[in-house]
Amino acid sequence: QVNAEKLDKVRRQGAPESESSKNEVSSLPPIRTLLGNSKGAADDLSGEVDRLQEKLRAFQEEQASKIASKRATYEHNLTSLQKDILSTEEANAVISNKTDRVKHNNQALLQHAHELSRDNDALRADLAALRINLTTAVEFADRAL
Repeated sequence: QVNAEKLDKVRRQGAPESESSKNEVSSLPPIRTLLGNSKGAADDLSGEVDRLQEKLRAFQEEQASKIASKRATYEHNLTSLQKDILSTEEANAVISNKTDRVKHNNQALLQHAHELSRDNDALRADLAALRINLTTAVEFADRAL
């Protein structure tokens, strides 16, 4: 009987328990009853252990199901994000190619503009020379007449 009291005391002084484990402990038969009627107590204890094992198995299955569901959702989201990334990378490649073509075209146009500017400068110089020659010819004609 002293051992039964010590076991009851240890059970009461144990680590803090959750509400569900407190309910489980309170449904267990007291230690005195277990020690007084060992065959019935063993059967009761065995039944209680079986019931607790079944609850544990059900809880584990429920948790495994929740984890599987969350994993499926995560994998679906991951696949979706990977597709988005691939699509973005393809769009970036297209934009990069277009940018390179525009830069190349701009360089060609800039070179052509420089050539036109040089040609324009040469034509202006020729026009200025013609103007001087024309002025000289008009002056000569005026003096000759």
